Amino acid sequence: MKIVKPLTLGVLDRPYRYRGTHRLAVAALGFFPLGAGALDRLLADNLQWAKLVPALPAGLALEHILPKARGEVLLSGSAHAAEAVPALCVRLHCGPVDKCLQVIGERAWTRRLWPAVCVEAPAPFKEMPLTWERAYGGAGHDNPQGRAFLPRLAWLRARAGAMPNIEYPGLPVMPGRRRLPAAGFAPQALLHAEQARRASGTYDKRWLAEDFPGLPRDFDCGLFNRAPADQQFAGALRGDEPYTLEGLHPRHALLRGQLPGLRARAFLLREGQGAEAAEEIALACDTVWFFPDQDVGLLVFRGEAPVHDSDALDVQALMVAYEKIGEARPLAHYRDVLGLRLDPATAPLHAFNEAQLAPPRSAGEIAARMAQREAEAAARQAERQQLLDEQMADFWTHSGLMPPAGYTPPRVEPPPLAGIPPDALAEGEFDLAELHAQATALAEQARAEGEARLAAEQERLRQTLREQFPDAQPPAAPTVEAVTARVLDQAREEATDLVAPQDLKLPAELAEALDRAEAAQPGSVGAEQRAQIARSLATAPSLKRAARAAALTPTTLPAELPAAAARALGRQVVQWLSEGTVLAGRDLAGADLRDADLRGADLRETQLERADLRGARLDGANLAGAVLTAARLDGAWLAGACLDGANLSGSSAAGADFGAASLRGAKAVDAVWREAKLAGALLDDLLALRIDLSAACLDDSRAARAVFAGMRAPASRWRQVHWEQVVAQGAQLGGADFSGARLSRAVLLDAALAASQWPGAELAGVYGGQADWQGANLRGARLRRCGLRGATLRGADLGGGVFAQSDFGEADLSDACLEGARLYRSLFLKSRLRRVRGARADFFQAMCRKADFSQAMLSQAVLAQMDASEADFSGAARSGAFIDQQARLP
Repeated sequence: MKIVKPLTLGVLDRPYRYRGTHRLAVAALGFFPLGAGALDRLLADNLQWAKLVPALPAGLALEHILPKARGEVLLSGSAHAAEAVPALCVRLHCGPVDKCLQVIGERAWTRRLWPAVCVEAPAPFKEMPLTWERAYGGAGHDNPQGRAFLPRLAWLRARAGAMPNIEYPGLPVMPGRRRLPAAGFAPQALLHAEQARRASGTYDKRWLAEDFPGLPRDFDCGLFNRAPADQQFAGALRGDEPYTLEGLHPRHALLRGQLPGLRARAFLLREGQGAEAAEEIALACDTVWFFPDQDVGLLVFRGEAPVHDSDALDVQALMVAYEKIGEARPLAHYRDVLGLRLDPATAPLHAFNEAQLAPPRSAGEIAARMAQREAEAAARQAERQQLLDEQMADFWTHSGLMPPAGYTPPRVEPPPLAGIPPDALAEGEFDLAELHAQATALAEQARAEGEARLAAEQERLRQTLREQFPDAQPPAAPTVEAVTARVLDQAREEATDLVAPQDLKLPAELAEALDRAEAAQPGSVGAEQRAQIARSLATAPSLKRAARAAALTPTTLPAELPAAAARALGRQVVQWLSEGTVLAGRDLAGADLRDADLRGADLRETQLERADLRGARLDGANLAGAVLTAARLDGAWLAGACLDGANLSGSSAAGADFGAASLRGAKAVDAVWREAKLAGALLDDLLALRIDLSAACLDDSRAARAVFAGMRAPASRWRQVHWEQVVAQGAQLGGADFSGARLSRAVLLDAALAASQWPGAELAGVYGGQADWQGANLRGARLRRCGLRGATLRGADLGGGVFAQSDFGEADLSDACLEGARLYRSLFLKSRLRRVRGARADFFQAMCRKADFSQAMLSQAVLAQMDASEADFSGAARSGAFIDQQARLP
C-alpha cells in the first residue's frame, strides 16, 4: 500500500475484522500550536512525534487507530502556578467537556491515637504532574497506580503513606478503603479498571469458527476510548470549537484558543484501479489531545472502509488531505492529485507540493511571501552586482589601464531559472513541476541555439578551408608499413615507472630549458621544483594506463590492426621475451600472439587491447592491471595467472583455462567465456556484468563482493563454490550445478534458476525473491534467513532440507516436494502450496496466513504453533499431523 500525504498531516492505518467484515481503519493526525485560532496549515507531523512520545505514560501509544465508541478530550501535562501555592484549581474546557480538578501539594498521612488519621499540610508547589500515580487509588482500586486506597487488611497494617495530589473539587480524599473515583485528565491504560470493564466480548466456539482472529461480534469499541468517562461525549467535534486551559500551561495561567478549523479527508484506491476510481473514506474528529508543556495539540480524524483482504493487501494506495471547514474541494481534484502522485513520471515533481493536499494560503499571506521573496532576490542580485563591480575596479587598478571612452560597466544578468525560494525549501513546500517545465524549456532553447551556432560555425570553417586550400584532398589512409612502424615504436617505449621507478631524471631538452630559465632568473627553478616536475612526469605514463584500464572498450585501437602489423608486433614481443626484456606497462595493443609461450611473463599493466591470444600459454603470468579489453583468449592457458585488477571487458575466452587464477578486482563486463575453466579461481571484487559463462566450470572458486548481474551461465558448474556478498541479480543459471555451494548474503533477485542443482548447499541471508526456481533440486540444502518472496518453485525438490526463518511469502511451491523438510519459523504468507508432497515436513511456528494448501499431502507433518489463519486446506491430507501447540524447538 502506497501512502500519499501532506507533510503537515500524519496518517496511521490498521486492518481488522469485525462482524464478518474485513475493514481498514484510518486515523489522520493533525498537530496544531496551542493558543492560536483558525489556521491555514497544521504543524509538520514528523517533527511532533519526538516532542510528544516522551510525554506519554510508559507503555501508552499516541494512537491505536481502531474506532472509538464516543468522542473524547484528553490532556497530558502538569498543573502550573506562577508562585508556589499549596493548592490550585485547574480547568479543561473544550466542546462539551468542561472539567475542573483540585491539585494539592505533597502531603503525607500518619495513624495516631486521636485523631485516627492525621494529614499533613500540603507543601507549596509551582508544578505538579497530572498523572494517575498522583491520583487516588492503589491495589484493588479502579486506578491501581494511585495512592491512599487501602483495603481492609492493608488499612490495619499501614501506619503512614502519601496522599493524592489530584482530587475532584468538593470531594476531599482521605486514606482508607472508600472507593472514591480517581481524578485526572490523562488517558487511562488498560490496567485501569474503568477501561477493563469495557473489554467486553465473547470469545467462544462461535468466535473461533466465524470471527477469529478478529474481534468478537459483541465487542464494545468503548475499550478504545482512553479518557475518563467525564471527558467523553456522544458524537464528534467540528474541529473549530474554542478551548480553555486554566492553570495547565507553564507560561500562561489562562490559555484560550480555538481548534484550527480544519477537517481531514481520506481516499482509498483499490488494486487494479486507476486514480479516477478512488473512493472517499468518511472521517470524523473524535479525539482532541492537549500537550500544554509542549505547546502542541492533536486532532485525530478517524474512519474506516471495508476491504476484501484481512491485511488490506487489496488496497493500492491511501491518501489523506485536509482543508478548511466549509471549503471542501471536489472529489475530482483529489483523484487528479492521486494520479499525479502515483505516476512514476510525475510523482517526484509533486512530492513537495503541499498545496495539493492542504488548504491554499490566504491572499494576504501569499502577497506577503511574494514581496519577501522579491526583496530577497533583489538583495542577492545587488550582492552579485557589487561583487562584479569590485572585481572590475580591481582589474583597472592593478592593470594600470584606463577604461576606454564610452565604457559601460557590465551588468549581472538575473539567473535564467529562479530556484526554490529559501523559505519554501525550509518548510519543505514547493512545486517542482513548474520548475521542471521551466528548466526543460530553457534546455530546449539552449539546445536549439547551440545547434544553430554549431552549424553556422562549421559552415564558416568549411568555407574558410575551401578558400585557403582550394586544391586540398582528404588524407590518404596510412599504409601497412606505416602502421607497423607506429605500433613497434609504441611498443618500444618502456614503462620506466614500473621497471625503474627510482629513476626520476628529466628529459634532456626539458633540463636544458630549465637551466636557461634558472640562468636568466636565479632561484626561479630550484632543486625542489625540478624534483616536483620530474615526479609529475614520472606519473604521467601510469595515469595514461589507468585511463585505458578504466574503459570497458578499447580507447586507442578502435579496430583491429592489419594482419601484417599484428604479426610483426607479435614476433617482436616473442623476441623480447626470449631476450629477457621486461614488457610490463608496454603498449602491445592488437598484437598477434596466437599460441605464443608467455608462461611466467611479467605483463603487469601491459596494454593488450584487441590482442589475439588464442591458444597462448600464460600459465603463471603476471597480468595484474593489464588491459585486455576485446582481447581474444579462446583456448588460452592462464592457470595460476595473476589477473588482479585486469580489465577483460568484452574479451572472448571460450574454453580458456583460468584454473586457480586470481582475478581479484578485475573487470569482465560483457565478456564471453563459454565453457571456460575457472576451478579454484579467486574472484573477489570481480565486476562481471552480463558475462557469458555458459557451460563454464567454476568449481571450488571463491568470490566476495563480486557482481555477476545479468550473467548468462546456463549449464555452468559451481560445485563447492563460496560466495560472500555476491550480486547475481537477473543471472541466467538454468541447469547450473551448485552442489555443496556456500552462499552468504548473496543476491539472486529475478534470477533464472530452473532445474538448477543445490543438494547439500548452504545459503545464509541469500535473497532469491522473484527468481525462477522451477524444478530446482534443493534436496538436503540448508537455507537460513533467506528471502524467496514471490519466487517460483513449482515442482522443486526441497526434501530433507532445512529452510529455517526464511521468507517464502507469495511464492509458488505448487507440486513441490517438501518431504521431511524443516521449514520452522518461515513465512508462507499467501504462498501457493497446492499439491505439495509434504509428508513429515516441519512447519513449527511457520506463518502460513492465507496460504493455499489445497490437495496437499501433509501426513505426519508438524503443524504445531503454525499460524494458518485464512489458509486453504481444502482436499489436503493431514492424517497423523502433529499439532501440539505446546511444542518447542529442541
